[in-house]
Amino acid sequence: MADAVGGGGGGDRRRRRLRVFFLPFFAKGHLIPMADLACRMAAARPDAVEATVVVTPANAALIATTVTRAAARGHAVGVLCYPFPDVGMESGVECLGVAAAHDAWRGYRAVDLSQPIHEALLLEHRPDAIVADVPFWWATEIAARLGVPRLTFNPVGVFPQLAMNNLVTVRSEIVRGGAAAPAVAVPGMLGREIVIPASELPEFLLEDDQAQLSMSWDRIKASQLAGFGVVVNTFADLEQPYCHEFSRVDARRAYFVGPVSMPSDSAVHRGGYGNVDCLKWLSTKLSRSVVFVCFGSWANFSPQQVRELALGLEASNQFFLWVIRSEDS
Repeated sequence: MADAVGGGGGGDRRRRRLRVFFLPFFAKGHLIPMADLACRMAAARPDAVEATVVVTPANAALIATTVTRAAARGHAVGVLCYPFPDVGMESGVECLGVAAAHDAWRGYRAVDLSQPIHEALLLEHRPDAIVADVPFWWATEIAARLGVPRLTFNPVGVFPQLAMNNLVTVRSEIVRGGAAAPAVAVPGMLGREIVIPASELPEFLLEDDQAQLSMSWDRIKASQLAGFGVVVNTFADLEQPYCHEFSRVDARRAYFVGPVSMPSDSAVHRGGYGNVDCLKWLSTKLSRSVVFVCFGSWANFSPQQVRELALGLEASNQFFLWVIRSEDS
């Protein structure tokens, strides 16, 4: 079921290591940084920590290079696979960035169905600590049964987390106004007022049925606060006042460990030799003269939308670097 854990050392040495399990959500923006965090933890305390990234088989392929490279350096890091829940996805599609837009809901359904699988796996392997992604609220209860700490991992900064938490508190007013309403002021934020056009709010905040959202959000928040702490992919110098506020209201303990997934010195490890051409081109441009455009792995655009974006970027008369998936090119 599990790949062999990398890293050297004899049996006595392995038994002294703390076994930390990492459970990422089914999306590249969660899988990649959490795998990197696991490798960094194993590298920081090679004699004390054995890190295991717990993923489904197809998602294991997304982090294989990172884990294999760390294990080759002698770090105790490996992968443990569990079956992706049967939610009607095509075979091998286990990541939201790969799934078709109309199948996104199946990915979230897979989260709910993962609870008994995670429970059986964690009770069988009995790790010394669990670092679980935000949606896996049940990890806190399982950790309590095992008598070990559970930390929540969040790959985004604390500013968007605080903004979303505060928007959820006024979701009934947002629903009444609808997408055609004027801009919504985000309550409870530090500093200057933050205003967001209603049309740019997440769709789930505009849905009429808020009961399911309330239950899910409250359950995740309670689990996060009941756990040992929260690990966030950010750093204090970037979001200093918001880090203080996040520590006060959203976590018993907050650990700001970012940025994870830093670029490697090797062009191959950064994604291929093609990146060298991009860097050479960037080196010919003035500072702050290039617009970087990337919508991440979740965004799905129609060919017409991609074309409109391309025409708009060209019409801007600005230098730009646009990251797109090969199927959109």
